[in-house]
Amino acid sequence: MTTNKFSKSEFWFLTAAILVVVNGEDDIARNKLTFQSTTTYPNIASLATDSTIEINDPIKCSKTNQILEKAWWTVDLEKVYSVEKVCILNGNIPDAANLTNFVIKVSNFPMEGEICATVSSSIKIPMSTTANDYECFGCSPAIVGSFVYIEHQQNGADLQLCDVKVSGTFVKDRDYSALKMTSNDLYGVAFSSAQRHFNKAIDNDYSTYYQAEISVNKPYIMVRLPTLTQIVAVLLIPGLNELTSKSLQRTFVNIKHIPDTFTHMTYKMCFHNNFLSDKGLYEAVFKKCNIDLSGRYIYIGSKPSANSIFELTELVIYGKEREKTFTYSQGLSRKENIQSILINGTNLDSGTLNLLTDNIYYASNSLSISYNTNLIIAFNSSLLNHVCLTMKHKNIKWIQNPYITLEDLLTGNTTTHQFFYSFKSINTVCQQFSISLLEKVVLEFTDFHEISEIDLHGLTLMTYDYSDTCSLSQREISLTKSSGWTANIPHVVEIIGDELNKNMLVTTRVASASGLSRQLCSYRSSFFPIGKSIFVCNSFEEKLIVHPFENIANIKKISFYK
Repeated sequence: MTTNKFSKSEFWFLTAAILVVVNGEDDIARNKLTFQSTTTYPNIASLATDSTIEINDPIKCSKTNQILEKAWWTVDLEKVYSVEKVCILNGNIPDAANLTNFVIKVSNFPMEGEICATVSSSIKIPMSTTANDYECFGCSPAIVGSFVYIEHQQNGADLQLCDVKVSGTFVKDRDYSALKMTSNDLYGVAFSSAQRHFNKAIDNDYSTYYQAEISVNKPYIMVRLPTLTQIVAVLLIPGLNELTSKSLQRTFVNIKHIPDTFTHMTYKMCFHNNFLSDKGLYEAVFKKCNIDLSGRYIYIGSKPSANSIFELTELVIYGKEREKTFTYSQGLSRKENIQSILINGTNLDSGTLNLLTDNIYYASNSLSISYNTNLIIAFNSSLLNHVCLTMKHKNIKWIQNPYITLEDLLTGNTTTHQFFYSFKSINTVCQQFSISLLEKVVLEFTDFHEISEIDLHGLTLMTYDYSDTCSLSQREISLTKSSGWTANIPHVVEIIGDELNKNMLVTTRVASASGLSRQLCSYRSSFFPIGKSIFVCNSFEEKLIVHPFENIANIKKISFYK
């Protein structure tokens, strides 16, 4: 038998080679987004994958603060990998002997997935941070996923990790990610102090947190996204206040197409009534949205209760761009069409106009509306069914809410509606009405208000992004009815495209006692420039027919309103 012996220089070279494998491109978890079930501050989850690897300093390792249930730690690899190996570095610190009795999983979401390894013995106490002091566990065979999830198997036991390295082979990009948010994307009820601002919930700093003004009875925080997004999951980490968990027991998250913050239960929810069990400090609540939820506004709120405080240390939202090959509802903002705002016949200056349309909902400045004030919002012709006002009140009371008058260019009818609301702090209240083609909105105020933002929205019943999935060999476009579809009432059809023939005709296939027949939709496009056509269809089933046939190739989007 031959025995291999190495010189010191050869041994150094081999050790360095091993380190390259561990620390190089295969180190796919390094500096990636991490979470853990609870946190002993300052031992946050990211310390297990950051660039500083330390085994002798207890505050340089991640550590949970588990009281109930099983502690867990997870890292988001951000892309899909075939995970082959997970290496763990313990610490030469107190409680190091407790790093035992856990499982390693690979999955597409935390708290689920396939087991890579089950560990029953204690992880060795390291003397250094070299590769030899890691304990590595192979996934045999390799497991495809984008999260590595480590879960302790003993209830109430803490999980402490000084470093975690993951090796694997890239498989593909993932279709969802953690959304990037800025402070201008968040707003809500008043924060309790400048140190408790909305942006404290997205700064990745556990020493800071957003706290709603304590006297507000319906606290919330709203996230405004730049485009229509399908929400996949939401992570909430509360503050340390002992009353915060009571607030989060009544927390709910819903997804909206319009910035309404006053009504909640009519919107689809990602989750609600999440009864927490006080598992420990900084308890992470990670919830998947198990139904298809798309929108531009994410509302995180708490149901009214006494002796509770609404705090968020961190907020993470996972989402993906809405696939355009599907039909979907969409809230189309028409705010950019606003040309002027008159208050009692006088044009607002450009600075105030920008203040009311700048998408900054929680602003230190606002437009003060006194008693018996007339406000006229003028804009380019737009299809609308919602007008929203963001207003601030210092006290809860029912007040004389504004009246809104609309003159529909499609029908020639004039209608009047009234906003209804009662709240303290700041809310966005939306008035809904039948789809109308409008050039102005008239608001009559009979009480004092503070307005910080104005929104105009057309919420579609169904939008179809035209693609080559529709064969040009067919002379009709088949569209599936969406929920809430009513066949025998008028619908407005908006067609957007390039070089649409101004003589284009649109008919629908309708059902009658004698069978199926075709019905002509009336053309109403004199209000719009080339590239957009409006039709009113008195009834609609499942077929839309465009004449002449050549127009189909030029269509980009079709939206239906009722």
